[in-house]
Amino acid sequence: MPLIRFARVSTVGQSYEEQIKQLEDIGCFKIFTGKNSGEKKKNASRLKELLDFVREGDTIVVTKLDRLGRSTSQILNLYEELESRGIGLKSLDGVIDTEKRADPFDKVKFVFMAALAEMERNLIRERTLEGRLAKGEDGKGGRPKALTEEQKKAFWRDVKKNYSISKLAQKYNISNSTAYRLRKEAKAA
Repeated sequence: MPLIRFARVSTVGQSYEEQIKQLEDIGCFKIFTGKNSGEKKKNASRLKELLDFVREGDTIVVTKLDRLGRSTSQILNLYEELESRGIGLKSLDGVIDTEKRADPFDKVKFVFMAALAEMERNLIRERTLEGRLAKGEDGKGGRPKALTEEQKKAFWRDVKKNYSISKLAQKYNISNSTAYRLRKEAKAA
């Protein structure tokens, strides 16, 4: 029975490499990958390619159940589709292996683990949002200002003295483009 692998990462900074190595170690011959960092359509199209490729008797292998989708309902719908088409599903973390149909609680375990994966994603999202909000309340976050308010006042005095852009940039240790922008702000004020 051919093993077809699917690897997905959630953010730009993540890599498929570890997932691919694990999947190659068990003998998967075809790979489909998807990134889910704001590229939902692209990821959905890669998953669709996978579903168009697999045939009855094939088995899709993932490293973890949550690699198949972002929500419990999405994962369950995929599971139902695969089951109806006679396509196997196996996760290397042991959550599901449809080739081993002996355990009647496999589907219950599958649903439970899919729900846990979604809950974990939601908790991470919530903590991230809370952290961003907390930083924002302290006035932190975002790119640091090129000059402090005190430095800006001195910069504006130097602009009035007709210092050149390159001299301003050098004196305040900023780029020429930042010096142009700050000079424009100073003249507008």
